[in-house]
Amino acid sequence: MSPNTPIYPPGSNSLVIPSNLPDFFLKSTESLAKCPKQTGPALDFLQKHGHLTPTSSASQEHQPRADADVDAAARPLILHVFSNGGVLSLLATLLGIQLTNRQLARPVTALILDSAPIPRTSEAVHESAYLMTMALPRMLQVVFRPVVYAVLCAVDLVLYRWIGVKPRLDVNCDALLADADLARVPKLVLYSLGDEMVRPWHVEKFLGMLTSSMDTSERVEEKTYSISGQPATTSGDGVEPARVDRSLSHGGLVSVVRFPKDSRHVQHLRKYTEEYRSAVAKFIGLARL
Repeated sequence: MSPNTPIYPPGSNSLVIPSNLPDFFLKSTESLAKCPKQTGPALDFLQKHGHLTPTSSASQEHQPRADADVDAAARPLILHVFSNGGVLSLLATLLGIQLTNRQLARPVTALILDSAPIPRTSEAVHESAYLMTMALPRMLQVVFRPVVYAVLCAVDLVLYRWIGVKPRLDVNCDALLADADLARVPKLVLYSLGDEMVRPWHVEKFLGMLTSSMDTSERVEEKTYSISGQPATTSGDGVEPARVDRSLSHGGLVSVVRFPKDSRHVQHLRKYTEEYRSAVAKFIGLARL
């Protein structure tokens, strides 16, 4: 694959949905879904390109647009999510579709999860402290990171464990597992052994939860790849098939890619460009998109 080879199939439309740290910690999924500034651009994009149709109770406002792309409903709809903020943006967008009395014209074709999710907040207090202080100068990090960590431990103990408030990461993961639009969607999960924010065991625990949440009546194909860390060849053969170390029962394909320790949080495409593109291409081929 050349550096100019697109990641997605020809004719695909791409939409970038940003997320930010304050929204992640301070706003609920529903409040984001109801905020036009947050989900409006995504909903307008999906509506314009024909990926949304009105429900029976929809108003005239959400009827198909005159300039809508009528061929879009026949195209794959691939959701590519980066980190836990991306998971929140995805869930808010899907909820926003429901709240505006619309539905997807065609089921989601594939879901790609890059460096996400963390399934349980209580297991990521250290990583949260790292995230909140990473923008500070190094000397200030040494001072403030232990303080932030202590505060987060207190919040976890009092607010989450004693009072019973469900924390953001738990809500994200549970909603991701339970969402009807995503339950049987082929999934590509990409993570690394060197991610200091979303640890490899976080993602692997999510994969285990994914197993237990699915209908075990259907056995499906799972593909696992590991990146060797060696320079990629021009053909993108740096993605080597690895031993399949888990058997997932799921109504769709699950493909897992592990990057080595020198690939940091959401940096896999930048660090291993050819391998990343090759992994996505292999996944798309396996999912028969």
